[in-house]
Amino acid sequence: MVVGVYGLGRFGAFWADCLANRFPVKGYSRNPGRAASDRVQRVGEDEVLSCDALFLCVAISAMEEVLERIAPRLAEGTVVLDTC
Repeated sequence: MVVGVYGLGRFGAFWADCLANRFPVKGYSRNPGRAASDRVQRVGEDEVLSCDALFLCVAISAMEEVLERIAPRLAEGTVVLDTC
């Protein structure tokens, strides 16, 4: 199982690194300068949306916009988890 983390802010980067203890992790951030653990593969939005499980680690104020944008592009069978 490949786990995706959408949003690599403070919590997202921390959570992605924790998940990397057990799973291969791909992470996406709209901020290209956002650092993530070297155990987290930095990928584009389309690739993170194709993961088996996707953790949404975005600000609550951005959640509606993100969901509207990504919903039609999620891979079939992807499990989406909210961390708000």
